[in-house]
Amino acid sequence: MSKEIKFFKESLYEIFSKIEQEADKIKEAASVIADAVENDRMVHVIGPGGHSNIGVEEILWRAGGLAFWNAILAPGTNLMHGAKRSNVIERTPGYAIGVLDSYRVGREKGEVMIIINAYGINSMTIDTVLECKRRGVKTIAVTSDSFAKVVPAG
Repeated sequence: MSKEIKFFKESLYEIFSKIEQEADKIKEAASVIADAVENDRMVHVIGPGGHSNIGVEEILWRAGGLAFWNAILAPGTNLMHGAKRSNVIERTPGYAIGVLDSYRVGREKGEVMIIINAYGINSMTIDTVLECKRRGVKTIAVTSDSFAKVVPAG
């Protein structure tokens, strides 16, 4: 076996091990989403900054996809309008509140927000979580704890 294939195989094993370690949290998140769907409530998905939008795009307009998804793609944080611009906007306190308002987040009891972000430290992410809590929207984080722990403060 070549060293590249061996490396790839070991990397896959590592990923599946991490998924296995998170199985209880994944099941809990699935249950929260299933409850929302069963009660005809929206499941919002937001990637609050830059590349995090890619995770949101993955659920948008998929053939055979389900109608309960509300993909929140705020143009201000989209990289296609400029990476530096996106970076400034995702760090702007309060920007998330306007985005959540424009996507009608929190209008009905039982809504869910999935927040996709690699490290969870920008203003957009923090404001989204806090505002969802204030509005009674359940939140699910898709993030990397190991990456967040090595991101320098400030």
